[in-house]
Amino acid sequence: MVAIIGGIPGVGKTTVLEKTGLKVVNFGTVMLELSGLNDRDRIRNLPIEKQKDLQKKAAERISSMGRVLVDTHYSIKTGKGYLPGIPPWVAERIEIENIIVVEADELNIVERRAKDMSRSRDGELEGIGEHQLVNRDFAIALAQMKGAVLSIVKNEEGKADECAQRIKEIMEG
Repeated sequence: MVAIIGGIPGVGKTTVLEKTGLKVVNFGTVMLELSGLNDRDRIRNLPIEKQKDLQKKAAERISSMGRVLVDTHYSIKTGKGYLPGIPPWVAERIEIENIIVVEADELNIVERRAKDMSRSRDGELEGIGEHQLVNRDFAIALAQMKGAVLSIVKNEEGKADECAQRIKEIMEG
């Protein structure tokens, strides 16, 4: 069984996941390991077909890991538009029971992105609301496709512990 947790870059999901104590695998890290690249943020600039191939291979690897919580994005903003993070060719390779969407206030996301020196991220407010909406829509579509339970949790500023607790409750329930 796999649970998928996603949110747009800067929403704070990875920080929250560290506080849950659950077994977590990062979809992007698996893709990076398979890509041969040394910078995870360069994956989204690869040709779309190469990104799709990496997604398939990462899904196959994750599906062999047993019970895990997969840290990912439901949508990836590319130069041409939004690419599903868990499209059908990935979803069909993974047994998904729970889908968790992490969202946050747009200004908090901008501030978090600005503080994260380890990543190359957009620091603009413009487009964040749209990206969160697209992310939620893709998660809803995935839940429908897989017959999975969908939960939306808010990662409010200064309340990462509460958000982590809510995720643990979802996973235990």
